[in-house]
Amino acid sequence: MSVVTGENGSGKTTLLRLAAGLLQSTTGTRTCSGTALYLRAGGGLRSAQTVGDAVATTAALVGRRGASGPALALLGIAAHADRRLGTLSAGERVRATLAVAAAVEPTVLCLDEPTGVLDERGVDLLVTVLGYLRSAGTAVLVATHQPAALLPLADAHLRLAGGRLEVV
Repeated sequence: MSVVTGENGSGKTTLLRLAAGLLQSTTGTRTCSGTALYLRAGGGLRSAQTVGDAVATTAALVGRRGASGPALALLGIAAHADRRLGTLSAGERVRATLAVAAAVEPTVLCLDEPTGVLDERGVDLLVTVLGYLRSAGTAVLVATHQPAALLPLADAHLRLAGGRLEVV
């Protein structure tokens, strides 16, 4: 896992979107032999969908039918499976987003600011999910302004300053 830090506007989100293949670089190349997934903490899921439908539908798109139940259980939100995403708290929406990541088991996961609205229990669940995904072979890239909980687990700390990448 690589943790990316830097000031607002330093390029963290751009780096993650490049890594996920959502943006094309003007120089260099990007190669990914599997599924790359970019997730904003608590974002990207349709608020009218239920939690269960959002996770199941996304997992099905990559051929992982049946993966939503275990993912919801891992995040402790199985009881919310029938709730609409728009009715969840900000922390619960982040957990639903993380359930998508667990259900998809992408080759590359790019998480943008997952710790921003999480309480201590939510951060613990984030660490659990990242450990699960890493053990499944997922390469994880996390951009955060709150790296304290994630740096002890990281293989690398990347800092962006003025558009330049530094390995710390």
